[in-house]
Amino acid sequence: MNYFVTGASGFIGQHLVRRLLRTKTNVIYCLVRDEKKLPTDICRGVKILRGDGSSIEQHASVIRSCAIIFHIGGRADLGNGDEYRRDNIEFTDTLIHIAEGSKKLKRFVFTSTIGAVDRTKHDPCTTPLREDSKPNPLTDYGKSKLACEQHLTASELPFVIVRPALVYGPGMRRRSHLRAFIDAVVNNKAYTRFNFPGKLSFIYVDDLIDALIVVSKHPKLLRQIYFAADNEPISIGSIFQQIGRIFGKKAGTMDVPFPVSRFFRAMRPYLPLQVQNLFSNLLIASNAKLRSLGFAPKRDLAQGFRETAHYHFRMENPGLGVAIVTGGASGIGRSLSEQLYARGYSIVVVDRDKEKGMELAKSLQAEFIHADLTHDHDVQHIVRFIQTNADQIDLLVNNAGVGKRGNTEEIPSHELADVLALNCEAPVKLTNAVLPVFIKHGHGTLVNIGSSAGYQPLPYMSVYAASKAFIIRYTQALQGELAGRRIPSSVEVILVSPSGTATNFQKNSGVKEDDAAKLLQPEDVAAAIIQQIGKGSTNLIIGSSGKGMALAARFLPTRVQIRLWERLMRSMR
Repeated sequence: MNYFVTGASGFIGQHLVRRLLRTKTNVIYCLVRDEKKLPTDICRGVKILRGDGSSIEQHASVIRSCAIIFHIGGRADLGNGDEYRRDNIEFTDTLIHIAEGSKKLKRFVFTSTIGAVDRTKHDPCTTPLREDSKPNPLTDYGKSKLACEQHLTASELPFVIVRPALVYGPGMRRRSHLRAFIDAVVNNKAYTRFNFPGKLSFIYVDDLIDALIVVSKHPKLLRQIYFAADNEPISIGSIFQQIGRIFGKKAGTMDVPFPVSRFFRAMRPYLPLQVQNLFSNLLIASNAKLRSLGFAPKRDLAQGFRETAHYHFRMENPGLGVAIVTGGASGIGRSLSEQLYARGYSIVVVDRDKEKGMELAKSLQAEFIHADLTHDHDVQHIVRFIQTNADQIDLLVNNAGVGKRGNTEEIPSHELADVLALNCEAPVKLTNAVLPVFIKHGHGTLVNIGSSAGYQPLPYMSVYAASKAFIIRYTQALQGELAGRRIPSSVEVILVSPSGTATNFQKNSGVKEDDAAKLLQPEDVAAAIIQQIGKGSTNLIIGSSGKGMALAARFLPTRVQIRLWERLMRSMR
């Protein structure tokens, strides 16, 4: 079957063509103005027609040989101006004229927009838009898309019109809605603190492609219009919260007073479109009609947002490489893996929990290395990985750690050996593997995770506390070596000592879990660590209790510390 696709070099077009290429029997013709904008994998699989809306008639015979036309091309940025008539309306009119001369055409699929409908002046915006809602586009972009719909309706073509909600995912434009929200949250813009009530409908780009494929193949669909959206709209405040969770930021937490929301809803028709969206459900749509065809969105919103964030930061920082996180499948390590992925890094998760590691790696498009770093042969496997992939590695986080609580002589010697092997030996060996790589390349970040416990002698956790004291002094010594050798500051060694954190450490090490204890959240610890990357070598103590413990270690006599902590550890921990 022959396909003709306009807009193949754009965001939606690239995803559609890749999907069509999975069926080897398809012949796909792509109209592109500049074939350099087409990725190599697409160029190899399609037949390229050079031109745009003004020169499309030269390809009329090819277009008329196609059974399916996907018309996605045109000017897609939201705004106003005469160019929408040329790039959208006139382009579509010419394509309709060509297609009307075809004897092979089975389906003309036109990608419109939710903005072709918008809201009338007196619409209270309390219910989702449906296919029979009265159109009242508020921008020249929306008006041009509505005009295209009307011209298709007036033709004799076997068309289907799909009106997507806000489309997001890898490949979306720099200043598009979600990427703008991501930038705003990450940069702590003041307005992202508010839980704005206005809701929006989204659709992940691959889910939209599913919808386009469904309507192109359904045998009984002709001359129909469908909204394509996720199942549930989401408020702008909740969008900020979702993005905040991805990056360990506090966002969308301050409720807008009801009288303020009510005022802005009442004034909606007189406000700029962006302000309308903050307080009114302007751009929400029902996908019920499309669902009746068997369509169902597959992408979880949080996962889709994370993938979009990853793409966003890779585009902003194309030189980002690989981040290796040991103990990366749970606790602080998991939060670091997720947030570093959202920041654009390619992730390598190292963990002894195979099930959790594989599950996380799948969600982060990461590589998983199943390794128990208490065993030297597994450590050497990671060392060889570092050596083999030296040109790609930008970051190593020595996070994996374990502790054991109890009377020291009662803890089996092999368990104490595991504490020392994992907490001390493995970080040293991995550091010795990665530091020469960083020094050679002139950049790279090593993060060693210590603990607030490393600043104190802790009876009943003596070996764990000593192992973390080792990491603290070892890392500080490394910092001194790099400074003394005048290694560039872009090679940085960061020591992190978190206070008590809500992970599985307490359970696994036999420490009592105190409900009254104010434990840090792993995502907050991860965010604080990532905030330091790129700022040079430093010692970072996270949490007030950890800072207090470090301060006490400096000023209290050792014998006082020992007596104090013996009582506290015996009674509380």
